[in-house]
Amino acid sequence: MSYSRKNEASDRRVKQFVVSVNTPKKVSWSFPVLKKANTNIKQLRVKQGTVWKRPRPKDVGKIEITESDETVQILETQEVTESGDTILLSPEIYELPKPARILMICTEKLPVPPVRGGAIQTYIDGVAPILGEHHHVTILGIADPELPTQQKIGNVNYVRVPGKVFDIYMEEVVSYLSQHTFDLIHIFNRPRLVAPVRKVAPHARIVLSMHNDMFLPEKISSSEAETAIEEVDRIITVSDYVGRTIAGLYPQAADKLRTIYSGVDLKRYIPDSPGTAKKEREGLRTLYELSSKKVILFVGRLSPKKGADILVRAMTDVADRYKDVALVLVGSKWYSDDEISDYVAYVRALAARSPIPIVTTGFVPADQVHKWFWAGDIFVCPSQWEEPLARVHYEAMAAGLPIITTARGGNAEVVVHNETGLIISEPENPKAFAEAITTLFSNPKLMEQMGSKNRRLALERYSWNRVAHEILDVWEAKVVIRKKAN
Repeated sequence: MSYSRKNEASDRRVKQFVVSVNTPKKVSWSFPVLKKANTNIKQLRVKQGTVWKRPRPKDVGKIEITESDETVQILETQEVTESGDTILLSPEIYELPKPARILMICTEKLPVPPVRGGAIQTYIDGVAPILGEHHHVTILGIADPELPTQQKIGNVNYVRVPGKVFDIYMEEVVSYLSQHTFDLIHIFNRPRLVAPVRKVAPHARIVLSMHNDMFLPEKISSSEAETAIEEVDRIITVSDYVGRTIAGLYPQAADKLRTIYSGVDLKRYIPDSPGTAKKEREGLRTLYELSSKKVILFVGRLSPKKGADILVRAMTDVADRYKDVALVLVGSKWYSDDEISDYVAYVRALAARSPIPIVTTGFVPADQVHKWFWAGDIFVCPSQWEEPLARVHYEAMAAGLPIITTARGGNAEVVVHNETGLIISEPENPKAFAEAITTLFSNPKLMEQMGSKNRRLALERYSWNRVAHEILDVWEAKVVIRKKAN
């Protein structure tokens, strides 16, 4: 669907707006309504070219159009307030200037670049240099002892402020925005930031990226969530699962959702020289006495919802079939934190009693994790929770490994059962993992085919370049804004 302006009618209050469609079918068209202070919108009416369902509050901004021709003209729009006042609105097309001033706001937990790890931080670090080739990009994140408070890396500016606690970080974000102006503000995984950002940046477009279930009632109040949805142009999600969850809670968000699957640093995981990966693989396997072993790899935080204990318990049944097997657990309690929690101690106690060798590496920096993917033979993601979509799947793909994952959350969206990996429908059952692992080990040809297809998919679909250009599509899309007519 494309949009274009026609000449204004003689009456300045009435302007023409043309919606061009590709097919003469019924379509739903959503546009943001620019609310003014003290204007409580009850419903929105359009005089011509539209068909309304019975207006309800959640229908604000949604027009259902039935066309008999390929062009539908909307001659006049109105806001009807609860007081009964009618405010004429004029449609305008807003197009992002090129280059535009863009602010990307990270979460308050970890810094960018990902010196402490973190999926969101890795995502931002992957796309930022590409986005910076098209616009003036500033990344606002938390301070870290290893990083300066202000920095320019390539064509991207970094500003770092105190964080760790949401309320402190929110105050710092608002303070920064009160002194700087941007055309578009891209907020990552914090819908609670939308309202304070809108208050201090009333004229900026806002895009929200969701990497977790942050719209759940225990994470955000319904009023905050509804305000966030209303104020943003788009909500980018890392999986269809995340989008479905948001729309299930707040149906008015449905038309603003767009899934953009994450990516992986292909240059890091697929080096120009094949000998590089082979050398690192042999080095790690020799160091940890894995040279003669079939290596099962886990990469992730050691927490109950990630399921490392289930995988360790599965090794008893694996050992009944294969003695030349080892399990490697790469990760720690929290990013860059090697403290031994009760759960980490529990997993290590299980590992000590395992009939096969189990290596626990502790925290591995983000720029070194790829070497462990090279050292593995099978990658397993035993998630027990509704995981949005763990980025380790993309890393395993790029490394050319077959994948075993769980049918939880969005993880299975990027794995094709029996083609690129195996999907476990009973994640809480160690025997289900043992069966999947032994199925692959008993069919080396299938393992090779899965690994090769995964690497091909990584090259074709999961580059940071593709992710960045899909983000650019969102940023640079024309949006319709309704403003009061003169």
